Amino acid sequence: MTEVVYIIAEACFAGDLSALSREAHVWVWLTAHNRALYDATVARDVREYSPHYGLSGYEEKGDALESLYHYLGTIDEHHGEHASDRPWEEIRIIGFTSADLDILRIQTELEVGKISVVERLGLAVIRRASQSGNASDRASPDR
Repeated sequence: MTEVVYIIAEACFAGDLSALSREAHVWVWLTAHNRALYDATVARDVREYSPHYGLSGYEEKGDALESLYHYLGTIDEHHGEHASDRPWEEIRIIGFTSADLDILRIQTELEVGKISVVERLGLAVIRRASQSGNASDRASPDR
């Protein structure tokens, strides 16, 4: 099973945070609209923190894309190799397509080796290279 983290980078998310947070950990961009949805969902969720499910929020740091880039390192700190026995394999971003993202900036912010950025069902998906070192699609260069 692929270890997934979601990032909600839409200013006005209209999906089901509760359902999404049952299958993976979800980071929510805390715009005014999203904060209300986030607060209501957290109030109903009685589970303890886990890097594998649940919700976390991140503050606005400029526009949506800059906010996303700003928090990638923090997200990796919570879900990367040093934080979890099952580190993230994919970060699925709701609100951007793969074409919107700068793969070198992502790699710098995450401080990881090879990654790829792909498009899946309208989402940008950051994939960590497998243990064999294979990363396909828009693969990053070696650092």
